[in-house]
Amino acid sequence: MKDIQKILQGIDRLHPIPHVAEQVMLLARDPESSMSRIAEIITYDQILTANLLKTCNSSYFSVPKKVDSVQQAIVFVGIDQVVDLVWMSGGAANFRKRQDGYDLEEG
Repeated sequence: MKDIQKILQGIDRLHPIPHVAEQVMLLARDPESSMSRIAEIITYDQILTANLLKTCNSSYFSVPKKVDSVQQAIVFVGIDQVVDLVWMSGGAANFRKRQDGYDLEEG
């Protein structure tokens, strides 16, 4: 029971998911949304844009030439990977330091 109380007491110290990340996740689930709209939203967040382009241009994806547009990166990486990247970017601040009650180490 102590751990649950620690978690509840520390919930105010958790960083919320950024608005851009929230919007991307909502649009990714919406069958009426377009890739260009998702790309437009991503460009509002410089860090997310840089991470997406860096990921797309990595050797893992082996793109034939350097990708420098968010929309092209979404095509190569795929929407599921983009959503994963958004989750990681949005929640990263919560994992940089120890969170009481979660039994996770810093880092």
